Amino acid sequence: MRKTLLRGLVVLLAGGLVGCDRPLFEGNEPGECEDGIDNDGDGQEDCLDSGCVGAPVCNDEDAEGGDGVGTDDDDSGSDDDDTTAADDDDTTGDDDDTTGDDDDSAGPPPLPDLPADASIHFGDVTIASEAEAEAFCSHYDTVVGSLHVLGASLSQLEPLACLRWVEGDVRVSATALVALSLPELATVSGGLLVEDNEQLQVVDLPELVVVGGDLAITGQPLLTSYDLQRLVEVGEDLTVAYVTALSELGLPWLRAVGGDLWVRHNDLLTSFTAELLETVGGMAWVSSNASLSSVNLASLTTTGGELYFGRDPELESIVLPLVQSTGGLRISSNARLDTLELPSLFEVWGEVGDVRVSSNSVLLTLSLPGLQIIADHFFVAGNDLLESFQLSQLDIVGGTFYVIRNPSLPTSAAEALRDSVGPEDIGNEAIIEDNGPG
Repeated sequence: MRKTLLRGLVVLLAGGLVGCDRPLFEGNEPGECEDGIDNDGDGQEDCLDSGCVGAPVCNDEDAEGGDGVGTDDDDSGSDDDDTTAADDDDTTGDDDDTTGDDDDSAGPPPLPDLPADASIHFGDVTIASEAEAEAFCSHYDTVVGSLHVLGASLSQLEPLACLRWVEGDVRVSATALVALSLPELATVSGGLLVEDNEQLQVVDLPELVVVGGDLAITGQPLLTSYDLQRLVEVGEDLTVAYVTALSELGLPWLRAVGGDLWVRHNDLLTSFTAELLETVGGMAWVSSNASLSSVNLASLTTTGGELYFGRDPELESIVLPLVQSTGGLRISSNARLDTLELPSLFEVWGEVGDVRVSSNSVLLTLSLPGLQIIADHFFVAGNDLLESFQLSQLDIVGGTFYVIRNPSLPTSAAEALRDSVGPEDIGNEAIIEDNGPG
């Protein structure tokens, strides 16, 4: 009965952001900061919305009700930043104490609204000199358009520290910058591209929460330090590639990547951690990182495209306890990886739809105990020390069943798995060759 149901299963997964037309920010029309309505639909209304910061009705700091909740804002009572045992929304601690509550370690940074007091430049902006940066910041802090920072003569960007928001793309390319520091930048609604800045050593974006398009940091041979600690969401592709001096990549609050995730050709990178990342809309490739030893994606549940770890010769640990569905699984040419475990994986589907585990010279165990559906090929080959695999729930292989050239794997183990699936549920032929005795 279960196989009959599985054969008839049609998986319809749609990803993306659902949006609707709404005001640019709370408070952009008269009276919106005191009408009791969440005008921009972000879950906060009136003076509780960051868009109303600076509005006269919200600016009576020490008066009762100054923040709309009937207590104070400046440590004279029991509200937003005190150290007493009560605060604005819980009963165990306050915003900055050690017990935790609404804005300490208990939750991610909130998605920002366009500041109500933004000084907006409409149209694209090009910054090729310090003087141009100073001129921009003397009048503006927000761009509705794209921002281009470029030019071999541009060596420092401190005069652009005013920048808070870009409603378009940001491109920083082929400069002489040593440090890219935009300490107030919270949102880039388009893409953020940092490429081919050969002297760049530091990327400092401590307030950046959202990038609506692609985020790419590529071709930075001297980059060793970065601050993306508040980044929560990337709308399209996230790429860190050819950053050859970077040793660690950690994105502690990242929850979603709407497109592909690429971590590639970073020669000194030893660890990649994004423990809260839940979904990747496209492919997730971690490959060709010569020194990478560990990857921790402890919350990842779904990738729309192929999940690939390959040509990482020092890789020893892949933490993926919650992955349930992926558009393909490929683990290949990782010389130090001895165990592969995806305990929650249920289905491999999509444009690729294969499971490929190959040329991992010290891999001993392949553990996919919950896997039931492989849309296309099952390919396990050239793993010299592979002794066993756990695939007790596998019911359907839509393509060819290959288990070949695994000299330590008993042939009988491969045959038992083939027979457990059954010829009627293998889409093409089953090929079992050059495995171990027994």
